[in-house]
Amino acid sequence: MKLLEFLQENDGGLSASRLFPFVIMCCMATDWMHAVFTAGAWKPDIQLIILFLGAMGFKVLQKPFENK
Repeated sequence: MKLLEFLQENDGGLSASRLFPFVIMCCMATDWMHAVFTAGAWKPDIQLIILFLGAMGFKVLQKPFENK
């Protein structure tokens, strides 16, 4: 399964630091689709934008500190 491979680290273990941004992105995409289908437009709050950027930035900042 490709999704499981995406969530695995190089040593074969599952990565919570990859799962967290993935779940945030899935929730935001679901919220976006729901808003578009019900209201016709999606107007994200600043909190959602900060949450999304924080989740993406967390993984980017975490990667150099992994044990090799």
